[in-house]
Amino acid sequence: NAPGTLSVYTGKGRWYAPLDLEIESIKVSSGTAPTGQSIVVDFNRNGASSFTNQANRPLIYAGSNTSAVVSPGVALLEEDEYLTVDIAQVGSTFAGSDLVVVIQMKEQVL
Repeated sequence: NAPGTLSVYTGKGRWYAPLDLEIESIKVSSGTAPTGQSIVVDFNRNGASSFTNQANRPLIYAGSNTSAVVSPGVALLEEDEYLTVDIAQVGSTFAGSDLVVVIQMKEQVL
């Protein structure tokens, strides 16, 4: 979660996988909708984007408060690998605020 008015940000806080996981879906929401442009969020696995097609990253359209549910191109996360979250775009007239990130995962069955 990112409380307050959003700004472009490169995530430094790491979340480490406690076991082998698969990211099933990602959804982001904002308390205040952006105006002018969309909010664009990227998810990085071990420092590289999980989205092989950058156009598929979760985004909250201007005037809206929630993104569609998306799936990353690289969905497997092995034990002790990490995720970070970047905010790539926040809106151009007014930035959105109070970002909430929901990631649905399941245990990898090998």
